[in-house]
Amino acid sequence: IFQADDDGGNSINFVEIITQMEDASAGSRSADLFLKTRTNGSLVSRIGMYDSTTVINDDGADIDFRVESDTLTHALFVQGSDGFVGINNTAPNAQLVVEDERSGSIGTVLFKNTHASVEAGDEVLRVQFSGDNDCTGGHFINFFDSGGSIGTINCASASTVAYVTSSDYRLKENIVD
Repeated sequence: IFQADDDGGNSINFVEIITQMEDASAGSRSADLFLKTRTNGSLVSRIGMYDSTTVINDDGADIDFRVESDTLTHALFVQGSDGFVGINNTAPNAQLVVEDERSGSIGTVLFKNTHASVEAGDEVLRVQFSGDNDCTGGHFINFFDSGGSIGTINCASASTVAYVTSSDYRLKENIVD
């Protein structure tokens, strides 16, 4: 316990490091470790290291979590107020926001299946509306540039997809009867 006096002369626990035995039986001994700090007048769990897991912000306080790299201040960022996650993003406005300023052939996100032999039914990426069996009118993917929307992949009915772009030239180019 780390204590200090507040401006009223009251002795306050500002930081607590707590250990406790999880399992005391021979051959299975394990312990937990907790780190708490005072935030807005209350002691709040920052890190809990349990027998089989490590939890950040176990009390669910509105505290951001950030991991830095050698060049990025927000290599991984979890926004405490809503749980949104940013990768190289300081203020995510969706469940997951990934940003990259580099140019090159890899892209911002790479989904890769390294299975040596692709089999029927293997998937690399699935985009799914899971709460509705007829997603008519929904957009699976929206394509944007700095000027706005340039195309979409829509759910046209309960069983079809529509590819909506500003030009259908590529779809008509190789038509064969």
